[in-house]
Amino acid sequence: MNAKDFYDLNGKEKTEKIALKAGTNWGYFIQIIKGSRRPSVELANKLVKASANQLDFVSLLTSKNAP
Repeated sequence: MNAKDFYDLNGKEKTEKIALKAGTNWGYFIQIIKGSRRPSVELANKLVKASANQLDFVSLLTSKNAP
């Protein structure tokens, strides 16, 4: 699942916990959700692991709005 769908399904509190567990902050993860940023490969892996594989690695790296 992509970051926006994860947020829509789980809400801010759980999504923020996943971001922090993966080693990033809420502000940066919001940019990933909005598609204005893409995480590094390392961060994408951490986000997938922190979400117990609910977030999709490829979806995180291929956001359509990111530069």
